[in-house]
Amino acid sequence: MFMRHALAGATLEDWQFSFCFVRRADFAEARFHGLARFARVQFHDLVDFTRAEFHDTASFTEAWAQLDYESPGKSRWPSGWTVRKDDPGEGREGRWGQFVPDEEQSAAGKAMVVSSPSSNEVGE
Repeated sequence: MFMRHALAGATLEDWQFSFCFVRRADFAEARFHGLARFARVQFHDLVDFTRAEFHDTASFTEAWAQLDYESPGKSRWPSGWTVRKDDPGEGREGRWGQFVPDEEQSAAGKAMVVSSPSSNEVGE
């Protein structure tokens, strides 16, 4: 079953969002307090983390996003994270990317505790 989440601007504490299949998710300007875990989540459509704030650890272990560069809207990744194009196997069709810490921000110490207002956009 696919879910859609519209949580723009929400304040979320100890967010456990694991093993989910998500059609569309809007976390723009959401504030995550405590552990924010997105383990093995699959985003099958647009996902927006524009200006989302993580005030503790954010974990995207084996989290995947379907990459669609021809969509009228563009997905935006959380600050400190990027999506690396990869083949997840398991018979999934289309182009997929796995969430990984952004190397440039990792070097600056921003990959795991994120409070920067910027976000990463598909295709940049």
